[in-house]
Amino acid sequence: MDAIEKIAIENITIPEGRRALNPVTVAGLVESMSKIGLMVPVTIRSNSDDMAILIAGHHRLAAARQLGWIDIDCIVRDCSADEAEMWEISENLHRAELTVLERSEQMARWVELAAKVAQVGPPGGVQPNDAGIRKATRELGEKRTNIQRALSVAALTPEAKEAARQRGLDDNQSAMIAAAAVSPERQAEAIHNYADMKERAAADRANVPRVVDWTDVEAVQKKRLMSAWNEASPAVKEWFLIEIDAPVMDRAAS
Repeated sequence: MDAIEKIAIENITIPEGRRALNPVTVAGLVESMSKIGLMVPVTIRSNSDDMAILIAGHHRLAAARQLGWIDIDCIVRDCSADEAEMWEISENLHRAELTVLERSEQMARWVELAAKVAQVGPPGGVQPNDAGIRKATRELGEKRTNIQRALSVAALTPEAKEAARQRGLDDNQSAMIAAAAVSPERQAEAIHNYADMKERAAADRANVPRVVDWTDVEAVQKKRLMSAWNEASPAVKEWFLIEIDAPVMDRAAS
């Protein structure tokens, strides 16, 4: 059973390659933790040098630092570096706000690590990738089809991924799945073509003449006139009545 201990914050090491902190999330945790304390301990592991390595709770740890805490409650797990990374990814998949591309890359990495941890036998039995997928369906609660789509997106070339980010398609699974279906050298081009198609479609929609409901337009104009009249000073109203030489009554705009 994992133990819970108070660990000095300055002694907790954050592994390289962590996702960047979200300042909004940290600020929210600072406010919450200042009022009710830490509800969920961060998770750490000890390496061979007895160093406390952070597994999960980067934002909580950052909030504790901002609050000036000296130590923090930690769940101390007895696990390998690969298992620790799987735990971190699992938390990100369930809690973090990820784009489709980020989620797919995290999922693919989890499957890779799961296959490695499982230490699958030689060819002829269950293949490593398939073992990782099976483990993901059990432990992450993901459907096999969703995992396979994630693996396809994660396998895009770096150029295609960068194109997706630049064109605002890194949260569009359909676009990236379509790109994954073509040869690697054409994937970035496929992303750009998809983005161009979306932009043309949006431009076409913008150029469609809008049918104007003149009844609504007149109602808005009447409301504006009545509001302007009611807001005018007595002197302006008097001037207006003289200018148009017609009776105008005070009343609420409808």
